[in-house]
Amino acid sequence: ANSSVNWGGYDASGTILDGSESVLPSALGNRNTRTYAWREGAPYRLVVSRGDDGWDGTIIDLERDQATLVRTLFAPPGSLRSPVVWSEVFAACEEADGEVCWSDFTVVDSSGERRTINSGKLTYQRNGCSNTDSRPDAGGVLQSTGVTRTRFEGETITW
Repeated sequence: ANSSVNWGGYDASGTILDGSESVLPSALGNRNTRTYAWREGAPYRLVVSRGDDGWDGTIIDLERDQATLVRTLFAPPGSLRSPVVWSEVFAACEEADGEVCWSDFTVVDSSGERRTINSGKLTYQRNGCSNTDSRPDAGGVLQSTGVTRTRFEGETITW
């Protein structure tokens, strides 16, 4: 299976942000979407942090204690707004079921203060699969495919 990670973004005009080259290959030839060998059931931490030249996107494999820098987005300090997380399944709606658990949402501001984020607004892909759902789970959000939708576009969920 082709597994990927995406670290990209857009500026205020909608232009794709420039960024560094990645050490990860890209099966799609896309500078934002890189090939990464996720292991089913393994815990990971995704970290966005201020780097020397912009915003670093890093995957930490918690079982192997291994960090992989996906790439750096070139954007000035203070410019990161409205981050989102999602799982993306490249399969026909009726074919695949799967689940991703997002948890431990934490922000550290420029003064070093840590804040835990415990709610978010739901969005679903326009004309996407209707058998996807996002729901609160212990300390996070479960995003599932191949299930009955119980939460809807625009709802705020708290975990």
